[in-house]
Amino acid sequence: MTYSSEGKGTIATYWLALFNSSHTLASGTHNVTQGSGAHYYSAKSNASKSNVCLAVENNNNTTNTYTVAGYWDEETD
Repeated sequence: MTYSSEGKGTIATYWLALFNSSHTLASGTHNVTQGSGAHYYSAKSNASKSNVCLAVENNNNTTNTYTVAGYWDEETD
């Protein structure tokens, strides 16, 4: 996560979900700090050869919304 409109060094929670009607969880959840560099996590086996989406939410349970930006490399081993 290279940018967060919430501010420098803030945290967002990311995970993978299957791209289907139920958005089945396809990884664990991971708190990522803005500006902390690259992070690599494993997916669950149900993500293999499936369409997935990257999901994110504010980590501090508020109704506020923020914009985040960064890079996702789905092929990284």
